[in-house]
Amino acid sequence: YIYDKYGLEGLPLCKDYFLSACYHAFILNALADHGLQGLADTMDKCALAAPGVAAQCAHGAGHGFVAWHDYDLIKALLMCDELGAKVEGFAYFNCYDGVFMENIWGVHSGKPSEKRWIKPDDIYYPCNDERIPEKYLNGCWSNQATRIYQFYNGDLRSTALACDKVENESYRNTCYDNFSRQIHPLTQGKKEKVITLCANATGQDRQDSCMLTNMSAFWSVGDRVVPFELCDQADEPLKGTCFTRLIGMIHYQYGKLPREKELSCDKISNDIYKDQCKK
Repeated sequence: YIYDKYGLEGLPLCKDYFLSACYHAFILNALADHGLQGLADTMDKCALAAPGVAAQCAHGAGHGFVAWHDYDLIKALLMCDELGAKVEGFAYFNCYDGVFMENIWGVHSGKPSEKRWIKPDDIYYPCNDERIPEKYLNGCWSNQATRIYQFYNGDLRSTALACDKVENESYRNTCYDNFSRQIHPLTQGKKEKVITLCANATGQDRQDSCMLTNMSAFWSVGDRVVPFELCDQADEPLKGTCFTRLIGMIHYQYGKLPREKELSCDKISNDIYKDQCKK
């Protein structure tokens, strides 16, 4: 609606709600109507809109490039690079991440595309496809746990064990991060389910990391209650790590809004971390 009414000038009217869905859709429309150069001009507006918007716009562009090239992932990834060459400070990873996320879901035509790079019997494909250059692989593994989760019909423990078997440590950690993000919608907004579902991760460190990722995910979708409760109920040293991350998100979100920052800091019940937030 915003795009139809205001064209490319309308992007600042979008809000961050629903994981920045408005920005995603706006970018897709801009690409369809104006091609790569029009998208590059729009990215400049993303950078001025609000903290984090430029990364979300780059992510939306990655989704669009897959549709643009009819599910040729290599061409879509190269288009991320082409756009990045035109945009200062371009968030390359977010664009690559969007490419591979679109490949997992493939729903822009109303149903999953039959052209997706998916193999029914290979849970690590396409991240193990030699045609994909290494610089793009972190974006691939950032979505692969979702594919693994689908393969195992929602069995979180099997998904975690499959991530454990990824040989490259960096990609293994990225797979686990996706595992944790996969859990967030399953919690249905209930903090109690975070601990229960994260218990499917192998080992305490992975379970703690899962909790932190979910705390961040609650914040990213606009929940301003559960993140504070999750940090507050954690034991040290996890509590400190949790509040430090939460404080960082508060200041990132409300960098130019001192009143909102103060109100958020006041929600922290622990005086030590409340003072840290306010300072």
